[in-house]
Amino acid sequence: MLGVQMAMTHSMALEILRRAQRVDQIPQVDSAGSLAVKLLRTFTMQVEALAKLQRGGEQVVKVVHVHAGGQAIVGTVQAGAGVGGGINESRSQPHAKGRLSTIGAPNGSEMPRTDTIRETVPVAEGVGQEPMPDARRRDR
Repeated sequence: MLGVQMAMTHSMALEILRRAQRVDQIPQVDSAGSLAVKLLRTFTMQVEALAKLQRGGEQVVKVVHVHAGGQAIVGTVQAGAGVGGGINESRSQPHAKGRLSTIGAPNGSEMPRTDTIRETVPVAEGVGQEPMPDARRRDR
């Protein structure tokens, strides 16, 4: 019986939307649109009711504790061949835990800089800042 109701609700909603396309006055479009929205919301509730009947009304709730600094995924996760997320997948990545020691210099000190130190750019004068000396103002 629910299936018949769903079919009729959907059919009526589409018919009302077709009528809304043919009218010339805004109040008629507004009225038809409002009725179509109501019918489509009813259809959505009917779909949810049908899904609930098909699964037997049971719900599955999984409680997962995520501690400070942890990460969690909400939803269904499926990993297949070639999809990724395998156990050894991150081993070749530079951020993998096993390779952290090879990122810095061998003795753990800072890597030497290859770029030159650049000159600073003067800051525009404004509230709370000291005015620039006259020699620097001519250079701008």
